[in-house]
Amino acid sequence: MYQASLKISSEHLYDEETRDKITSIVDAKIAMRDGNLYISYVEEAITQDGEEVPIEDNVDIQTTIKISSGSVKITKSGENVPVRRLEFSLDKPYESLMYTPMGNFTMMVFTKHLENTLDAFGNGSLHLEYDTRLNGLHTNSSKLKISYLEER
Repeated sequence: MYQASLKISSEHLYDEETRDKITSIVDAKIAMRDGNLYISYVEEAITQDGEEVPIEDNVDIQTTIKISSGSVKITKSGENVPVRRLEFSLDKPYESLMYTPMGNFTMMVFTKHLENTLDAFGNGSLHLEYDTRLNGLHTNSSKLKISYLEER
């Protein structure tokens, strides 16, 4: 297992005028197992549109990313927070559930771009671009980039 600081940047475009940019710097554990790269970290605070924002209700979010040949799976969980799973593959869309106070919704993830050069030492980067649809309606287009900052 290897430890490194990673920069996680995401951008979500909801319509022509509404956009969120979120960045966090995390201390991650990185390991290669059975040909898959695993990245694990805890999100404690994020920067949204240039301002630091604490994670909802001061709950630390545990994130695990599994990178396989041609696919990426992201799982987020925390105390009193429903488990969230997103899967990305250029070959097919993935279905997931989105939990909200107003109920659960079926969410489809359509991957447009997936490029990974991350290695077991955290060198390189992961780029994802994808669209999401809730109950069949387009909700947003997103970009996610994970890049190496420094060894820990």
